[in-house]
Amino acid sequence: DSNFDEMISSIKNGYYLVGSYGGQVDPSRGEFLFNAKHGFVIKNGELKKLVKGVSLTGNILDILPKINLVGKDLQFGQGICGKCSQSVPVSEGAPHFKIDLARVGGQK
Repeated sequence: DSNFDEMISSIKNGYYLVGSYGGQVDPSRGEFLFNAKHGFVIKNGELKKLVKGVSLTGNILDILPKINLVGKDLQFGQGICGKCSQSVPVSEGAPHFKIDLARVGGQK
């Protein structure tokens, strides 16, 4: 039941990841990789510098218990799922959510 500003202000050091450039999941192990369009460094509850080429990676069963805030701003959009030059239109969406500890990588 949190709003976006409450989530950001509760973060001392972290990242806000925006949009999706795809990803992958290994369902047999629960490992995933999510590529964001871009992100922002969060310092003391404020969005700071832009980061590009940023990704979130981990294990689904490790990450789920670390989600401690979920926003009330659920939105859906259109996406594409595919591999090997094949694609299928899909819907995608989620509210904002805060993960206490996650593996994030990228470049400035």
